Amino acid sequence: MRAAAVLCGIGALLWASGAEAYCRAVTAAPPAGYDPVTDGCFVGDPDAGPLFPLFWRNQCVSYSLQNPATRQLAQSDVERIAGEAFATWSNAACGSGGPSISAVAYPDVQCNSVPSAGHNNVIMFRDGSWPYDDKANAIGFTTLTVDLTDGEIVGADIEINSANFQIVAQGPAINGAYDLPSILTHEAGHFLGLAHSQETTAVMYAFYHPGSTGLTPDDVSGICSVYTPQGLRNTSGGAVASETCNPAPLMGFETECGSLDAGASGALSTTRSGGGVDAGADGGDPPGPCTAATCATGRARGWESSGSSGRAGGLAVLVVGAGALVRRRGRAR
Repeated sequence: MRAAAVLCGIGALLWASGAEAYCRAVTAAPPAGYDPVTDGCFVGDPDAGPLFPLFWRNQCVSYSLQNPATRQLAQSDVERIAGEAFATWSNAACGSGGPSISAVAYPDVQCNSVPSAGHNNVIMFRDGSWPYDDKANAIGFTTLTVDLTDGEIVGADIEINSANFQIVAQGPAINGAYDLPSILTHEAGHFLGLAHSQETTAVMYAFYHPGSTGLTPDDVSGICSVYTPQGLRNTSGGAVASETCNPAPLMGFETECGSLDAGASGALSTTRSGGGVDAGADGGDPPGPCTAATCATGRARGWESSGSSGRAGGLAVLVVGAGALVRRRGRAR
């Protein structure tokens, strides 16, 4: 099952901080026009069932650039800026170390459609046309493919609106241009599972801010809470341990666009190992808080067709998306 939605979410802390305005993406769409600044983090309708905040289980994930990326910039500039954007998040100072998440650059890909989850996590530029509603005035869009049963992210794709906006390699940009470092730092936050922040000065605020590449305390609070320095993931069922670093896409890296349905006829299911990591998805009680030493270490890699030795019955996935918006009439945020 797939659907499109705007990322907004629930903020929850495992890492102590004074800033609590950040929001996490969850497995449902907020209503059209939802604004976390005025309405708070989107937590959904309590009568509609639980929503799960999103997270990557692995300690490192891969990303790839579309090649060629864009006519507006050199491929080498895009490569450098993407690496710096992800490093900004993985180098955040959490007090007792950095977040237990990092992004690894994989080879360029020939892919221009989303979602490409399972085979590559692609950053692409839309030089020709922008495939989304232009009334939103979006300069970037990130699509996450997630497991609806626990909120785990299994794939991510970033699209940059180079059809409607002039993109430059340095910021703060002038003369109506928009700097890629600010755009990609914001989109990298979505890639990692953060939604738009309630804090208007944050990198994760919904509207583009030129030269916005340095994390605010609110941004740091968000990334450190989801991916603690101790290697835990803050999930709806409590803390679970991360997997050790393996950036390979779950279904095997490919340079062409991939699909979650590839290699499986019809419904999908996952294979998991150990206990205490499913957050009650199989109908049992959700696991309680734990430490890195006591949590199970996650799932066996790979997808299997329905009826495998893993959880049967078909894994539902939800495609959700969000991005940086541009104020109309040139208003700064």
